[in-house]
Amino acid sequence: MHSREKKSSSSLSKGLVLLALLIVAFLFYSRLSTKGLPSNVSSIVNSEFESFRDLKELSDEQKTNLKKAAAGFWICQTADSTGPFQKLDRVELLDNGIIWQVTDWFVEFPSGDTASFVHVKHAYLDPFSSFEDSSTYTCNYRIIRQAFVIEGDTCFGESQVDEMWKAQRKGDNLILNRREYVPYNGAIQDFFPPKAIDLVEVLNPKDCAPNADLKYFLKASLKKVLSRNTPVPFKEDAVKLWIDQYYGPAVFEEMLQSLGPYVVVADSFPVEFEVRDDGSIVKPGLKSGGLYNGQFEKMLLSEIQTWSFPKLVAGSKSTRVSYTFLP
Repeated sequence: MHSREKKSSSSLSKGLVLLALLIVAFLFYSRLSTKGLPSNVSSIVNSEFESFRDLKELSDEQKTNLKKAAAGFWICQTADSTGPFQKLDRVELLDNGIIWQVTDWFVEFPSGDTASFVHVKHAYLDPFSSFEDSSTYTCNYRIIRQAFVIEGDTCFGESQVDEMWKAQRKGDNLILNRREYVPYNGAIQDFFPPKAIDLVEVLNPKDCAPNADLKYFLKASLKKVLSRNTPVPFKEDAVKLWIDQYYGPAVFEEMLQSLGPYVVVADSFPVEFEVRDDGSIVKPGLKSGGLYNGQFEKMLLSEIQTWSFPKLVAGSKSTRVSYTFLP
């Protein structure tokens, strides 16, 4: 008898849960029937659907032609050559899809300290489908080997890493996964730093930390420099300037450029967070709220929690910061 009562009680609970789910589903369906999807959700769904619908599989001849058309020496660099954070990305793309790439980051901190970071990649780019306008196509991208040089110390990242990229010819320029490259017109022997390409062939390599990338090393360097600084009074504009000069171009832009070709992002990302006395971040959130908090928004909030800022004089009344990221 006792066993039957348990079973009956359990069945009743499941029934109530199911009824509640049906009511929620009915209300959601009613909203869709009368008002449709919220505009921010609808635009994202429609945009992603259009991207997939317009894809056309490439023939072997088309793949070969695209590889040959993209072959050459390409560079992408920071627009403001006077800023404290500088990027220089060099790509040699062979007509068989093989890529040799060397990315240099140079950082000057407010303290006067400097740091340099180098990322060397041997990779392969293979087009497989195109969009209706034919100048944009999707590629399989595989990192065969990669190495990092951080302040003269070399370590090796994960090998055989697969990604999906979108490529596009824009006049004389080449866009690879949201990065716009221009043709290199200098002497070929000066294109790559001396011996940089040889780094990926070094025997008995030391492995980097799991999932390490340039962002990881830059944040570690920032944190090290900040640990030596004396506390300062809280100023929201000073925190925003750190984002403008360092975290924006070094982290936010890199996050955008690492997204897959079909990921649709918002026009802006208004966020807010608090800075602790030790310079760490707590309570990051989206200011706009809204129904749609996509994967990128969640990634961004999680990333912000790893950032470091100058230590603060204890007892600051308010350390809340509002900032809007623009793709």
